[in-house]
Parts: sequence; C-alpha cells; structure tokens
Amino acid sequence: MIELHRMHVGRGIADGPVTLFPVWIDVPAVTGIDWRPTAVAYREFDGGASVSTLTAQAVGLRPAIALDGDLAEGGWQTRMVARSVLLGAGQTAKLPVLCVEEGRWGGLSDELVGRARRATPAVRAATYGAGDAQQSVWAQVREFEQLVGGAGVSATRSLAHHLDALDGLGDGLEVWQPTGLEPLGARPTVIDGQRGVVVGIGGRIVGAELFASTVALKSRWAGIIDAARLDARRVSPAATPAEQARRFARRLEQVGIGRDVYAPGGLSVALETRDERYAGRGIALSSPAATSEGSNSTALSGDERMLHLGVVDLAHPMFALAA
Repeated sequence: MIELHRMHVGRGIADGPVTLFPVWIDVPAVTGIDWRPTAVAYREFDGGASVSTLTAQAVGLRPAIALDGDLAEGGWQTRMVARSVLLGAGQTAKLPVLCVEEGRWGGLSDELVGRARRATPAVRAATYGAGDAQQSVWAQVREFEQLVGGAGVSATRSLAHHLDALDGLGDGLEVWQPTGLEPLGARPTVIDGQRGVVVGIGGRIVGAELFASTVALKSRWAGIIDAARLDARRVSPAATPAEQARRFARRLEQVGIGRDVYAPGGLSVALETRDERYAGRGIALSSPAATSEGSNSTALSGDERMLHLGVVDLAHPMFALAA
C-alpha cells in the first residue's frame, strides 16, 4: 500500500516569493535506482520524429527513471516527460512527452539532454484539464511570453528560455528579481532525511512532490525550486503560512491513490490521484501481484512502493489566472 499517513511537514523556508516546506515520510526508502538525469538518454522517436513521443534509454548499470515533468532539451524541440517510466538497465522504451517549445520543429541533432530541470507547477497542472493537454501546455508557456514582453520573449516560445532567465543565461536575458520580498539568492538545500517538499507560491500552497529517498529528491531539487520561482512571476509575492502546508498535508494523507489507466506494468506501476480539488500522478515499484492483475486493475497490492508522486492544488489562483 502507498502510505502517506506518515508524512511530517517541517518549518517553511522562504525563497523569495516561494515558500518551501520540507517533508519527511516515515517509511523505508527505496534504493537501487539511478536518479541521475544523465542516467536516461533521450532521442527523437525511432519510428520517426513525433511531437508527442521520444525514445528513452537507461544507459547505466541500474534501473533509471524518466520522471513526469522532467525536461528533455534539444532535439527537434524541447519536451517535458508526460508520464514517469522506470527503465531497466540498458532498456529502451517509447516515452510519452509534451512539447514546451511551440515555435521550433527541427534541429541539427536527434539527441536531447536531461538536466534535471522541471516544468513549472502551472505547466504540469495544465495536463489535468479536460481539453487538449498539448494546447493547454503551450498556452501556459505563452503566459510567460506575455508577462516578460519585449526583449524577454523567446524566439521559439520555449519554457527552457524562461528558466534560463532566472539565472541570466543566454543572449539578451536579464536576471529576474522579485519585488516585495528578498531577492533571489542561492537555492535552499535539502535537509537530512527529507523526502519531499510542499510548495507555496503567492501566499497559497500550490502542490507537493514526494520521493522514494533523499537521494531521489536531491536529484530534482534545483529543478523543483527553479520551476516554482518561475511560476511565482505570475502572482503577487507573499509568504505562505505554515498552517496551509499542514492542512494540505492532512488532506493529502486522505487522498486515495490508485493505478493510472496508463500503468506500464513490468518494473513499475503508474499512480494517479484525483478529487474535486487535488490532482496528481506518480510511479511505484511494481510487484508480482500488480503484474498478474493486469493494467486494467485500479487496486494497489501490498508491496508496491512509491518512487515519486507529484500533486497540485487545482484551486490555486495562479491556475485560473493562466487558464
């Protein structure tokens, strides 16, 4: 069973307009998986370049994860991983993705690079709507284009371009600093034993990411922070109260988690959670019971162990603003 009732939320850490609440999970960590972004190689789909599909391969000696929300940069256009996939050592798989660079199709190489950068909460939340997920993702990226205007826009409407602007990387980009709170500085660090984070933006909880181990969290930590910092440009800066984080965690502990209809089987099983307000996707280690029940079963067996779960609060004003 995926157990979230043992979550412990720590004191908030102010990061400019973002508030980060560390999370500990009182269940054994999952080890033996290579979480490094370089452990998965991405290339344009072997069956022919496709906006919605890449080929992913685990290139190390251990199983590796292509994680929901990760960016694969380069190739014919930069994409975000749409569903987490656990690959066995050396395994190659077809990977569902969504484009986050609407204005480019073509390039000098079929290879893409994973740098552990993450799509923003608003971009990822767009995939939970009833409409066309790809169109919704592009609409979110266009919001950044309209926000920065002038010299700040991207020639190819690229989410990666706006992540670059956080650090002043790239031609003609200026370092962005929030107003009303302390300027952005060095990223906060992961605390010993920490396995997740609840994120507040603009005075409200936007969501959470939970991981199988501290090592796993560290592998995506910078990407999570930068993604939150970028989304914070959409709203007025405000600190998020600790009681909101605790209330969010209590609600999350009660949310039912089942198999996603996408469940790939084999090494892992896809997870989903959804109610009238919260939505999330994740991935867990599979089990003999999961394999025998088949992908149509929505029940979780007793020995499936969570590797990652990302949840967003769809009621956050930022999502309505950017819709």
